[in-house]
Amino acid sequence: MRLEQLKQAPKAKPNLMVLLLARVIGIGIETADMLVKEILSRNLRGRRAVARYGGLTGAPNESGSSAAKKALLDPATLVCGKG
Repeated sequence: MRLEQLKQAPKAKPNLMVLLLARVIGIGIETADMLVKEILSRNLRGRRAVARYGGLTGAPNESGSSAAKKALLDPATLVCGKG
C-alpha cells in the first residue's frame, strides 16, 4: 500500500525522503517511512536537540548526578560490569 502511494507521488517531499532512505542497504520502505514520520519531519533546533531526541545526551535541566544514577542503573552496565 505504501509503495503504491510512493509511486503515485514520488516527488512530494516526504515521499522523496522515504525513497532516498530506502536506497540505503538494509533500510526498507517501512523503516524509511517510519524514520521520516517520526524523526525527519520534526523541527529540531540543532544537533543537540537531535542528540537529546535520540537519547544520546541528557536534557538541558538534567544534572550530572542524575545522569550518573541512570548510568549505574542501566542493565547494560550491570551485565558488563562497567561503571
